[in-house]
Amino acid sequence: MIIQRNDLINQLKNFYKIFHGKIKEINLFGIQDETNQDKDIWNDWLGLNIDKNIWIWKGTTNPGKNSLNHEGGAAHVCYGFHEDIWIKDIHAPNNPTFSHEALCQRGWLGTKPISIWRDIDKNFIKNEHDPIQSGIDFCINFHRASLQKDVTIIGDFGAGCQVTQHAQDFIDIINLIKQTDVFKNNPKYLFSYLLTNKNDWFDLNL
Repeated sequence: MIIQRNDLINQLKNFYKIFHGKIKEINLFGIQDETNQDKDIWNDWLGLNIDKNIWIWKGTTNPGKNSLNHEGGAAHVCYGFHEDIWIKDIHAPNNPTFSHEALCQRGWLGTKPISIWRDIDKNFIKNEHDPIQSGIDFCINFHRASLQKDVTIIGDFGAGCQVTQHAQDFIDIINLIKQTDVFKNNPKYLFSYLLTNKNDWFDLNL
């Protein structure tokens, strides 16, 4: 369920200043809880800011346990501001049972690189030897989990992408984006993303 939290607007603006981010007409952000990442649970929050309105919903900003054996290490989005990394397109276009409208990395459509770190020792903790990479072809998208049911573990639904646990939340968010004048005037609008740590917020009451 989407929760409206307009009371967080000043804190969010402060994070943009800290990370030298650009506040645009549509702003997506994540709130990462670093505890229990190895349990494959949905304990993060994703958010949308349009004007003075903020909505947040449950999701994950981390890959699921099934990604641990990914060659080179599971991909984790780095904290901070990632400019113009997504455009509306189809996630998993070659998978007819899961393909759906989402916000996607598409370098050939003008999206910019995103920064990730690789969990090479498979402990869900960023260490100084875990490499940081930047690229346009990691397929780090913003999408939903299952449309058929609410899933209790991340499993295969997150491999570095920013993912909503509940499909209806994602549908509602995409509809909010489509209703904005800036998106209506430019369907090729590029979306930026800000990832923060839950411990840096106050009075979240989540």
